[in-house]
Amino acid sequence: MIKQTAYAQAQIRALFKHFRDNERYEAHVNLSRTLRIARDRTLADPFAGEQYPSNYPGMALWQFLWIKEHRYWIAWSMKRRYPVITNVFYATSAMWRRVRPDSGRLLPR
Repeated sequence: MIKQTAYAQAQIRALFKHFRDNERYEAHVNLSRTLRIARDRTLADPFAGEQYPSNYPGMALWQFLWIKEHRYWIAWSMKRRYPVITNVFYATSAMWRRVRPDSGRLLPR
């Protein structure tokens, strides 16, 4: 199991809701698959991510690790000595405006 911040969970729920509301069922399935793959990759090697998403070098200041899976960038923090998913973004969104820190209550994924 990997934990996530409340903000990351809200991002994931909003994406799922958007896909359901717009009858984008394949996107819903792809996001589920993407999150499983990202979880497995993160747990297999928690330090193997990128320092920032491509085209956003300024986001390295957050000190998250990032992986791109399918059309999504997933960020996690290691500040608690175990991986915590902090942000989940569709690849073409304006991520730099909405990224949030590893803070607050943790939730199971």
